[in-house]
Amino acid sequence: SIRPKAKQLTIAVPLTASRILRLESISKLYGGGPLTAAVLVRSKEEASIFTHIWRRKAWLFNHVDVTLVRVSEEAWERSSIPINALRNVAVRLAVTEFVLMLDVDMTPATSTFACFRDPAGKMLSGLLATDESGIYTLPVFIGDLHVPPAKMKSELMNQLQNRVATTYCMNS
Repeated sequence: SIRPKAKQLTIAVPLTASRILRLESISKLYGGGPLTAAVLVRSKEEASIFTHIWRRKAWLFNHVDVTLVRVSEEAWERSSIPINALRNVAVRLAVTEFVLMLDVDMTPATSTFACFRDPAGKMLSGLLATDESGIYTLPVFIGDLHVPPAKMKSELMNQLQNRVATTYCMNS
């Protein structure tokens, strides 16, 4: 119900219906910035349950645009979750110029993302010339559950050195 401004950053998230609380968590950490979700459901009943919860949780209803994507039970049993299709659906839902694809289990760094919530989009607009389009890659790190996420590069470097954090993959 809260419409984003064109220059804001939309976080696009693919997920299964069972991950609705993680979706709410990401949205709250993003502080009400625009978020789109492509939700994989297996049945009409699962879709109904998800929709019921989404409508009852005011935060989700106000800040997250959702599209339900149904997959057959046979595909589900073959573990054929169409993750790339879900990602594409989530991105297509965005109405802003800037989109960040984020898996539902990833947590946005709250202090870092403050500049991206600016409805005027001053920070984001400054990254690209007006006649350009492009893709930026954000490095992703995994931290120990008992250690708060690093807010500064020096904290991250310390966590990496002490092996309480690591890169998401070897190429990061």
